[in-house]
Amino acid sequence: MNHATNGRKRPIGITLLSLLSYLTAMASIVSVGLPFPIMGTTVEGTYSSFMSVILSIISFALGYGLWNLKIYAWWLAIALNIFSLVSISLHYFRIYLAKAMYSSTAVLVGVFLYLFLIIVTFYLLKQKRWFEKRGIL
Repeated sequence: MNHATNGRKRPIGITLLSLLSYLTAMASIVSVGLPFPIMGTTVEGTYSSFMSVILSIISFALGYGLWNLKIYAWWLAIALNIFSLVSISLHYFRIYLAKAMYSSTAVLVGVFLYLFLIIVTFYLLKQKRWFEKRGIL
């Protein structure tokens, strides 16, 4: 199923990723001030709030770009997925080195997120043709 965007068709998967990006933007605004996990560590305080606001802005721009099939959004989505995969890997590597005990639920959520990001990355790679020659903005 496709949705129309300025006379163009948009795959339903891209539409869902766009809506997920908008949801992430809203969640990031709500989470300002909470600890922010990044690259295998967690930051708190002012830096955490700053990171939440930056993530919200990036997520909103990503949602807009995916919705309108902008090439910058495709590149941004690929880059964010790779960054997130590295960040999750570092997080679990730190847990392994610290021999920390985590609940099976936490591990399952991490594995699910990791697999989801891999699937989305391959999906975006397959859908690049929808973003080509559409203009940067």
